Amino acid sequence: MLHYVNSLSTSMVSLQVTFKGEEGWDKGIPMKYLGVPLLSSRLNAIYCKGLVDRITSKVWHWTCRTLSYAGRVQLINSLLFSIQVFWASLFLLPGQVIKNMEQIMKSFLWSGSDMRTTGAKVAWDQVCLPKKEGGLGIKRITEWNKIALLKHIWNLCNDSDGSIWSTWIRSNLLQGRNF
Repeated sequence: MLHYVNSLSTSMVSLQVTFKGEEGWDKGIPMKYLGVPLLSSRLNAIYCKGLVDRITSKVWHWTCRTLSYAGRVQLINSLLFSIQVFWASLFLLPGQVIKNMEQIMKSFLWSGSDMRTTGAKVAWDQVCLPKKEGGLGIKRITEWNKIALLKHIWNLCNDSDGSIWSTWIRSNLLQGRNF
C-alpha cells in the first residue's frame, strides 16, 4: 500500500513516501534502478534476496541437464559469477549473501541436479585457486567484491571525466581534505 504525505515547511515542500506491507521494505523506498535497489543506508541481506533468487533459478534451470564437472565449472565461471558482478561493483555485499551465493555454487559444482550441500571432493579454498596453482579458477566473491569497489576510489583520485558523483563526494564528504 502506498501513502503520500505532504508536509509544508517555510522553505521547502517535502514529499515523504512510505511503503508498508511488503516484507523487508518497512523503511526506505523499495525501488530498483537497473536491477539494484536504491538505498540510502547500508545494504542488508533482505535487499539481496532477488540476487540470490536469480542465481538459484539459473541453477535449477540447468539441473534438468546432465553436465560434467567441467561443464558446471564453466557455467559457474561464466554465468553464475557474472550475475553478481554488477551488484558487487555497486555495493559491499553482506556476508550472509556471499555465503549463500557460494553455497549455491558449491552445491551445483559437486552434486549437480541434487543440489546437496555435502559430498565435496575438494575444499572450496582449493577450488578457488587460479588454474596455474592447481585450482579451477573460480573467483571468490568476497575478494571480487572488494576489488570491484576499488574502482570508486580510483574514480575519486583520478577524476579524468569530471563526473558528478566524484565532484559531489569531494565537495560534500571530503570537503577539501585528502582522501
